[in-house]
Amino acid sequence: MEFNERLKLIRKKEKYTQEEFAASIGCGLSTLGHYEAGRREPTQNVLTALCNKFPEYTIWIMTGKTNFPEQVDAITELED
Repeated sequence: MEFNERLKLIRKKEKYTQEEFAASIGCGLSTLGHYEAGRREPTQNVLTALCNKFPEYTIWIMTGKTNFPEQVDAITELED
């Protein structure tokens, strides 16, 4: 499944209209339409807003994977 399909599924599962979803992640309605159609890739700012708004989907939206037990963060690694 491609990014654009995952993005659209999140929007529908969370029961947002395209207009509401676009506003919630800081992009325009037509831009969201391009993302969902696979005609454009989101900017880093939009990806960050998406992951901050819906942290439970972060790994899935970025990779398409859901079970990622080996996930680590750089801060924890540096503190060890």
